[in-house]
This record gives sequence, structure tokens and C-alpha cells, in this order.
Amino acid sequence: MKLLRLALLASLSFSFAACGKVVPLDGDGGVTTDGRSGDAGDDLIDGSVSGACEAPIAFEDLGACLTEAQCQQFTRCTSLFKDLDECTTHLPSLFGDFTSQVRLFGFAIDAGKANYDPNIAADCLASFATGSCDGDGGDEACEAVFRGTTPPNGTCLEEFECAALGSRCNNEQCDGTIECCTGTCQSPVGIGQDCSSAPCQPGDVCVFAGGTPSCQPGDTGSECTASFECDDNMFCDLAQGRCAPDRPTGAACTDRQECSGDQDCVFGICGNVDAVGATCEFNCLGPLQCENGACAELPDLGEACPAGQCNSILLDCVGPAAAEICVAKQGLDDLCGQRQCLPGLVCEANLPQPPQVTRCIEPLNNGSECFSDETCISQNCAFNSQTQQAFCAEQLDCYTEAPF
Repeated sequence: MKLLRLALLASLSFSFAACGKVVPLDGDGGVTTDGRSGDAGDDLIDGSVSGACEAPIAFEDLGACLTEAQCQQFTRCTSLFKDLDECTTHLPSLFGDFTSQVRLFGFAIDAGKANYDPNIAADCLASFATGSCDGDGGDEACEAVFRGTTPPNGTCLEEFECAALGSRCNNEQCDGTIECCTGTCQSPVGIGQDCSSAPCQPGDVCVFAGGTPSCQPGDTGSECTASFECDDNMFCDLAQGRCAPDRPTGAACTDRQECSGDQDCVFGICGNVDAVGATCEFNCLGPLQCENGACAELPDLGEACPAGQCNSILLDCVGPAAAEICVAKQGLDDLCGQRQCLPGLVCEANLPQPPQVTRCIEPLNNGSECFSDETCISQNCAFNSQTQQAFCAEQLDCYTEAPF
């Protein structure tokens, strides 16, 4: 189902943790392991993670395995990184180290609010690694990586704590300024039922196709208004308002969502755009660009970059119009603002009170005023409702603070 796509990947990345006791689900073949060891998760991405990412995935390896799975999709589908090694090296500093910013699950497991299955985790991450470049990733197995222990209508902080798969932690009273704001577990509804104020079962989608929105299965003939409301290998035939099978190579199309696999709709025909020389109209997959109707390699260090992009996250396309070239991004203490900093550094221009001349600096220590998680060494920019300001801080263990 397209329910999980990259949004779930982000959800899982925020949820995986490198701490806490891991309790297997009965009958699911899980193993019990303790991932807590001092500052757990600080040294997990060490280049030897591939073997650890085979089933069963130990809880302490989840953050690194998630990085690997996402990088496999990124390098196959986008031009953000030059190759897999570059992605696994720099993804944590760009989007946050999953093993340090996702301690929420560890806190929940320690509090007895959730269980973890290491075999289902391997199935889930494998589906992300091979998911469609249209944004699909993950399958219904991902819903069961963590299983909550809270019954319907019980108190929760996050939806993964709810025992019934597909549940929602209904905390509509929370306004985002109150930390550790609790809600109640709301169970999902079935096919054809009203989903305007309730979640659908895992794999089903809430479709707003006129009248009252209802849960639909997303399979062939299912009612839809957009392709993300259909199963993988399906698209929404807008003329019929129904899900239909993706079209094969060479078939007529009007949008890439209609084409099977990772094909694009090129001049009205489904075709591959993942190799140098492939015919393209707008985009290519991987470290390629569409140039004069054909996929071509992106420019390297010192080469001209008229399209404004280089082949590495470490390079910046700079220079006067029509004379831009790929140069190395700015390092520690180098000027920034007009120039980008290397991954792992923060430009002072992005701080709440930037100096007149801005430079690339290390991420901020706890207690520093911040705008976003990425500017903090803790990867947590916490809003203080009393001062109406945000400061870098360690993540709060709400499971010891919230009233359950």
C-alpha cells in the first residue's frame, strides 16, 4: 500500500532508538536484546552495518540500518548524493542521526508502552530500500515493527503505543507548545466507513471523493482521487476515479504515476530514465540530469554547472551567470550565507541572531537559541512556552514526565 511511503520512513526514523529493553512479540520469532550501553547509539554507523541489517535486526542497529535503507533509495532515485558511501557518511549530519534523534521508542519500550520485532523490522527496511522512486517505501509489515500495549481509549503520547494496528493517538487538544501532551488511542475503522475523524485500517486509505470521506482498499477498481490512494503498482485513473494497474514500458501516459516501476512518462510514453543516454523530458534517476533530451552525468569538481547542480553533496555550484562551476562547499570558519557549508556544519546566517558576517560553525550546544533541530548538536530544538523561545536541549523522556 502507498500508505507508508516516505512519510512513514520519516516517522520510523523519528521512532527508532538505540536504547532500552527490547521485548519480542509472542509467536513472531523475536529475540530479546538490551541496546542500552552508556551513551547508546553514538558510534553505530561505522561502515560495518550491512551484516547487522539482515534479519533479525538488533534494536541497537536500527538507526544505522534505517540510514542504509534510506541511502539505497536516495542514491537510486535522486541526485542528492554521488554514491552510497557518500550518502551513508553524510546523511546523518544533513537530516539528523537516526540513532541519536529517535530515542522516543527506547523511552516507550523502557516504560512498557511498546514492543519491538527484529524480523519484521528487516522486512520493513528492505521494502524501503527497494521502494518506488515515486515515494513509495515500506509495506504493511512496517506497521508491526513496533506494537503498542495501550488498549483503545487508553492514554498515549504517540500512535505506536496503541495496541490495535492503525490506531491514532488522538491529541487534538495539543497545540505544539506543550511538551509531553497526551491523547487517547483511537481505533481504526473499516472499508466504506467514515474516516473524517478516525483512521483507516493499515493498508487502507481515506478517500475524499465527494460526500463523506471513507476508507478504501486501494486495489483495482477502488475509488480514488490521486495515485497515492492506490496500492503499489497502481495509479488513479482520474477519468474513472478508480485505481488501475500501472502501465508497461512503451504504453501511452500523461503522468509518471501511470508508469510501472521507476519509469517516467517521457513525451507521452512510459520509459526508463536511469542510464546515461536514456531519452528524458524533465528528470532522470540517480546522479544524472536531463540535458538536451537525454540523461547525462552531473558535473564534477571544477566542471561547469549551468543547471545549478553538481554530482556530490560536498560540492556547490557557484559563479557569475552562465559561468558557474562546481567548487567545494565551505569548511569550518569559512564565510557562508551566499555559499553553502559542508555537511555537519551550520551557517550562522540560519541562527536566530546572526552576526553581520556569517561563517560556518559547529552545531550549537544545549542552551543556545535555535530555529531548527539541525542547528543543534543534540538534534533537538525545543520550544519553551514560557519564554516563547526555542533552545537546544536534550530530548525529554516524556514517559517519566507524562501522567499515565
